[in-house]
Amino acid sequence: MPNKVRNVAILLFDDCEELDFAGPFGVFNLANDVAGRKLFNVFTLSNHDQIITRHGLRLVTDGPFAYSPEIDILIIPGGRGFKKEMHNDRLMYWLRSTSFRRILTVSTGAFILAQSHLMKGLKTTTHHLFLDELERNYPELEVVRDTRFVDNGKIICSAGSSSGIEGSLHLIEQLYDQAFSEEVAKMMEYRSQGFSSTAF
Repeated sequence: MPNKVRNVAILLFDDCEELDFAGPFGVFNLANDVAGRKLFNVFTLSNHDQIITRHGLRLVTDGPFAYSPEIDILIIPGGRGFKKEMHNDRLMYWLRSTSFRRILTVSTGAFILAQSHLMKGLKTTTHHLFLDELERNYPELEVVRDTRFVDNGKIICSAGSSSGIEGSLHLIEQLYDQAFSEEVAKMMEYRSQGFSSTAF
């Protein structure tokens, strides 16, 4: 495996969904454990020093997104707070002006990235309850249904909360290999929910 340590930033905001970010957080950190060395430096970013998740979990973040180090992988979770973050001008500017090698959205996190105009012409997906809204609000996107995640290359969009785990495992497979990704999944006792994934 390459010696490079990749920076994985998880964007947090008030009313974000816990599993949307905790799933990927666990996957990338567990990959370090399975490898026996640090492959990923995982940290959290936010507008605020402290955020409160959808179900009341209070978290202290690692720093403001505007002053983050170079980011290899950005994770954007969903949750009720996505509607507010879509209109966060500082966040939109940061997303448009920052270079990310890969981006993974989880659930309604797809709306935040869509609002930044970084997904024009791409295929996407989100939580099944919001597919129609995503399709209606962003006609320039091709919304894919009945899939766990879609891979556009740089940008991967996953569906509901637990699918963020599969999107993260898929990313690890791309960066290393299938055997290593499967070893990480086995270590966390994770099995696919049986839905298809789509790569483009």
